Amino acid sequence: MLTREKYCSLSIDGLNYVRPLKKFGGTPAFYILINNENKPIEDVFYFLKYLAKNKGEQLNTLKRTAYDLCHFYDFMLVNNISVELIDRAVLKHFIMEYLPLIETKKRVRNCIERSIMKKLPIKDIHKPDSKAKAFNRYTSAHTKESFKRIINNVKHFLCYLVKKKKISIALNDMFDLLPVKKDTDSSMLSHITRDGITYFYSAGSLFKSCGITIQLNIKIRPVEESMIFEAEEEDEFFFNLRDYPPMYRLYYYLLDETGMRAAEGLALKIFDVPMNRLTYDFTKIQGDIRLVDDEKDHWQVYIFVREDNPPDLKIKFNKERVVDIVDSSHTLRNLLTNALNYRRIQFRKMPLSKKHDFLFTNRNGTRLKYNSVRDTFNDVLDKTGLSDRKGEPNLVIHSFRHTYATNWIKHVYNKAKDVELDILSGQLGHANGKITRNTYVHFFKKEKLELLKKIERAKRQGVKKDELSK
Repeated sequence: MLTREKYCSLSIDGLNYVRPLKKFGGTPAFYILINNENKPIEDVFYFLKYLAKNKGEQLNTLKRTAYDLCHFYDFMLVNNISVELIDRAVLKHFIMEYLPLIETKKRVRNCIERSIMKKLPIKDIHKPDSKAKAFNRYTSAHTKESFKRIINNVKHFLCYLVKKKKISIALNDMFDLLPVKKDTDSSMLSHITRDGITYFYSAGSLFKSCGITIQLNIKIRPVEESMIFEAEEEDEFFFNLRDYPPMYRLYYYLLDETGMRAAEGLALKIFDVPMNRLTYDFTKIQGDIRLVDDEKDHWQVYIFVREDNPPDLKIKFNKERVVDIVDSSHTLRNLLTNALNYRRIQFRKMPLSKKHDFLFTNRNGTRLKYNSVRDTFNDVLDKTGLSDRKGEPNLVIHSFRHTYATNWIKHVYNKAKDVELDILSGQLGHANGKITRNTYVHFFKKEKLELLKKIERAKRQGVKKDELSK
């Protein structure tokens, strides 16, 4: 392994970089890792494809994973080693000697310049002529948490190579093998089963040997204001959504009204809605959306964990919950009616074998998928004049969730009281109130239904979203 001094002075013949594969119109659809000879690295391509297809990982996760593996492949390149030669000592050197030196702001995405670099992108503070008094591994560019994320992605990649590609890699030397609970999914990359017992590969002792402590309650990064809809932006978004199919109108409305995650919304199911003459009898609806009290316009959305759901519809942390909606404007009722009518028409064209229980459908009757709602979301932003606010760290579909939480908090915040976060935490499906507090940095306390009525009245001062159902 090279020393820090050697890394700083090393002459190289280019590095790896990440390139997006784009759809027509320029929207990224996938990411690939390119080597310094401008050729795709096949193992990483198939690994990312596996994560997308079998584990339901979204595009942003695939992008971050590609970045992390790019650093790992750079490390192997400059040290002239292959994955078969990786062991615990090599990984420890990667964490403690190589990663702290590298300037991550020299982006590994969209950067063909990396393939012709002659020197490693060393941080200024670690260069020989730096006046820094000591070697500091954890700078603003790399934190302990980012080190853990990178190594965990490397671990999953190595497990993939062993499990799926049958490559001989000494996983037992690098990681600890610990037993897991009986009900844990043994198909996960880092899991193996021996004598009927499921184990998983843990990097815990590796981190500890590198001086990186594992904390159960990690620091949550607060949401940036740029990721939240301003009131006028939100109003204009729903105004421009009126010309889109009913399914999209209902989908974005539910995200906005409940704070659900994108996959949670797409996973909603409807089994039966009896009809009373020409209208639906929502008091007898069977599914994940239910009318609890017709007189009070009180609805509930149930977020269930279903083992038979496709990988892209898995519920985060397997946390089931119930989210309340007060619909005194009857916007939800009307949107749901239009969506169900649309769904019935599409189902008439489909053979019985292809019909399903998912609420949201495409034009051909198949279930609605994330790529469709993401592309439509971006299209509506363009029509709304918000093209410059499109994509991280600005507006994404998850912004409905952030905006929901922020609106809630703004309407109930009272710094004179010792307030509770349990209600909002439950609505969002957070593990506890501390996560909600650290994410949104606010507090609140009110009875749930009264609070929902108050928020709805405030929202209805702008009527454009109500017009969705007309």
